[in-house]
Amino acid sequence: MSVIDNDLESKSEQLAKETANTAKKVFAFVVHEQSEMIEKAVDFAMFIPKNVIAGVSEKICDKEKRGKQSLKSLYGDGSKLENIPINADCIKVWKSVARKYKIDYSLKKSVTPQTGGDDKVQYVMFYKSRDINTLTAAFKEYSVKVAEKERKQSVQERVKADRNKNKERKTHDRERKREKKKERGVEIQ
Repeated sequence: MSVIDNDLESKSEQLAKETANTAKKVFAFVVHEQSEMIEKAVDFAMFIPKNVIAGVSEKICDKEKRGKQSLKSLYGDGSKLENIPINADCIKVWKSVARKYKIDYSLKKSVTPQTGGDDKVQYVMFYKSRDINTLTAAFKEYSVKVAEKERKQSVQERVKADRNKNKERKTHDRERKREKKKERGVEIQ
């Protein structure tokens, strides 16, 4: 039995050594692969933001400011500025038209004192007078939209008008009923 025990012990020792060697190899492989993956991930992470940042910064630097801006930045390139007064109610309409035609403009608030105590708020719009055709088309569309807005009644005004019509109709109907009763009363007698 001792020969079998010795043989088993040597085989188990040999198996343990082989298992340990295999485990070392697997561990070394995993560590090596992980380190390669980590290096690739770091390289990738360092490579991408540089390109992204470079591309974005180029786009930002090259991009000209459009639309609403400060008077200082509007005047910055030295082009001639012109101005027109604009009502506070129509600013939203102008913003949509200016965005559509890509017009650079600046708005400045000007308050005109009124005799009744209420100050009238009006704005002065400054714009670059570079492209006459674009400005002409934009102002035509703006004036059409403003005229349309003034022509339309607000919902509250329509409700008030309907109420007044209903009141007038009811009073008119009452008067007609009274007149009919009077006429009938005269005819019956």
